[in-house]
Parts: sequence; structure tokens; C-alpha cells
Amino acid sequence: MKKIFFLVFLLGFSKSLFAQSKCDLVKNLENDKSFTEAPNTFYKKFYEEIDEAYEKGDLGCVIEAFEKFCLIQKKGGNVLKKEFTKLNEILRANIYEIIVYAYLTLDEEEAAEKYLLHLFALRNEEEFEDYWFEVRKSKEEHFIAPQLLYGVGFGINSSIVEPFQRYNIFEALQSPQPNWYNYDYFNFSESFRKSLNWQFNLNVDYSFSRNFAAHVQVAYDRKTYGYYSNQKWTHQTKFTVSGSENIVENIVEQENKHLQNLDYLGLKLLFKYQPANNSLRPTASIGGFYGAFMGGTKIIEITELPGIVDNGVRTNFTARTFEYTIDIRNLISKVNYGVIASIGLNYNFKKFQISADLNYLHGLSNIVKAENRFDNTNLILDFYDILDDVKFRSLEFIVRTSYPVFYKAFKKTKKQPRP
Repeated sequence: MKKIFFLVFLLGFSKSLFAQSKCDLVKNLENDKSFTEAPNTFYKKFYEEIDEAYEKGDLGCVIEAFEKFCLIQKKGGNVLKKEFTKLNEILRANIYEIIVYAYLTLDEEEAAEKYLLHLFALRNEEEFEDYWFEVRKSKEEHFIAPQLLYGVGFGINSSIVEPFQRYNIFEALQSPQPNWYNYDYFNFSESFRKSLNWQFNLNVDYSFSRNFAAHVQVAYDRKTYGYYSNQKWTHQTKFTVSGSENIVENIVEQENKHLQNLDYLGLKLLFKYQPANNSLRPTASIGGFYGAFMGGTKIIEITELPGIVDNGVRTNFTARTFEYTIDIRNLISKVNYGVIASIGLNYNFKKFQISADLNYLHGLSNIVKAENRFDNTNLILDFYDILDDVKFRSLEFIVRTSYPVFYKAFKKTKKQPRP
């Protein structure tokens, strides 16, 4: 019995001794104080040490050192240490390459694949032609694309409005009543020409998978809409000359052009579908927008056409044109929200992504503050104008440039074998 106990003890001791001698690398790195004081210096040394151990064939020691100093063990699986993720891309990629080859040599392909995807993401512009067959094969099965991008954009927009409740100020006023009154909104062609405006935006894109991503945009833009109103006043004077009655009619026709310029700081959230697996990717998106009203003015261009009709003959006098700018901040709702549909193209060019988007914004909210509609007496009494309840319909064309913060290797769709 004593002999058996002695043999078991000797066997356990020899295993412990062998393990310590096999992983002296880990022991030496544990004694290196630069791990906590200077992580960059430590990981440079770490790379040199595991590279040397790999060349000697100490693969288990390489894996153990990686798990010890680069990973944190958690219930759901190992995660990368923050100190390791903050290293420069070249050093991290060099470490991943050694780890991948170590796992492949040990025939642990599943573990190798996990870190191979990190390697693909860091060396996203490399073709991997000189790597092992297993690496080249995996590279062909994956599509490497930016996962998180920050960017800026500039664009143009044009808007029309859909009135859903109209108001006529002359219905509320006793006088002066025009003999004729009409007003209508700009048609599509004129709206496009008159309401063409600029916008500037900041963007964040994040890809959840190979084909689906979220797009967040903060934009400062101006929206314009317009309409016409026309009035005609007449006044007849009767008098007798040489026994015959004569009628003279004084006429004033007024043509008014109304332009509302409204500035918004908006937030847009879209969910994007990207069907392709190459550098040029078409996109289709849906989402919503929320705009905070920042300020606005109304420009009224008035053209007066005076004239006189004497015995049925009209004589026109010189037309006069006036332009007025009115602050309408108190008449506009503080928020504007709605839904968005978008199509676009993304092109990955070296270290940047260039995008072009065509967006349609369908407003759901009344842009006019209904409770303040009659507050601007200057607009009502001097210009005979009152704002209708309207909703925006807008088109935007935006060009964006984004910088990828990091990449990810996405699995390509498997092609079905030919029958």
C-alpha cells in the first residue's frame, strides 16, 4: 500500500514539475511588472516571447500565455482584456497570427477560426496569399467590411407641404373684404426650385450582421415651403358730366408670394439592408426622424398692380414690389417627426467609406403651432395672412464620407451546388 501511495505521489510531482518547466514563459511574464505599469511595453515583449516559443514548438505554452495575459474567463466564454484591445492594430494582428497557427497546428480549428476572424478584420486590406491553406480557405468564405463607422455628410433637400386644415383670414374679418381672393401652394416644380436648401450632418453606422446595420444621423438642415395669395379690391365712383352718367372703377390687384424658412436640428434612426458582399454595396433603409425647431422666418414678396377702368377701358399704372421678413418662431411647433424611406450606395475605398443616399421624409406632425395661430397680429392685419395646418414631405440627397473605427469578418452566403 505504501508503494502504491509513493508511486502516485511521484507521478503527480513529476507532472507538476514538467508543467512548470514547460511553461516557464508564463512564469517569467507573471514576474514582469510592466504588465500593469506599461502595457504597451509588456505586450511587445509578450509577442517576442510567444514568437520564440512557437518557433521552438512549445504550442501549449503559447496558448496558455495568450489565455493568461490576453483573455478574461467568464461564464459565457472568454473575452479580450481591455489592455490588449487598446494595443495598436499591427501588434495585435501579429499576436493573433501566432495564436491562429498554434491552434491550427494542434488541430483545434474551431478555436483558430475565432481568432482568425480578428486577424482578417485587422488586416482587412491584405489578400492572405502567402498564408496556410486553412487561412486562405477561411478568407474566401468571409467578407471583410467596416462594422463601426463615424462620418460627416453634406446634402441638399427640397420640401413640399400637405395642408390638412386651411384657414382664410377674410372669413374672420369684417373689413376690408376683397372683391376676389385666392391662394394656393407651390406646385412640385416650383417647390423644388424655391425650396432647395442645404444640410450638414454627423453619422454613425454599426453593422449587426453581414446584411443588416443601423444608421444614426444628427443633422442641421433648413426646410422651405411656399404658397401664393392674390387679392383684388375695386371701388366705383359715379359722377355726371354734361348730363351723362360716368362710372370710374379704381382697381388694386395684389400678388403675394410667401416663403417660410424653418431651421431644424434633427435626429434620424434608420435600419439598413445591404445585400451585396463586395466593395460597392446598394442599400435600402427605413426608419424615423425627430426634428427640434431652431428658428424660422417668413419672407413675403408683394406686387401691387394698380389701375383704373373708365368707360370700360382699363389703364394700368406702374406696378410696385415690396419684400418683408417676419419672425415666425412663435407660430411653429417645437418638434417635427415622421418616417423615412431611403435607398443608397456605399463604396469602400481604402480607409474610407463613401456613401450617397436618397431619402424620402414623410412628416406626421403639424409643423404649425395651432394654439398660437392668431398671435401674430402684424401678419394678420397688415398682410392678411394666417398659416394653415400642414405636414412636410421632403426629398434629400446626401453624400457622406465615413471612417471605419474597426472591421469585422462576416460569413458569406453559401452558394448552392449546381445540379
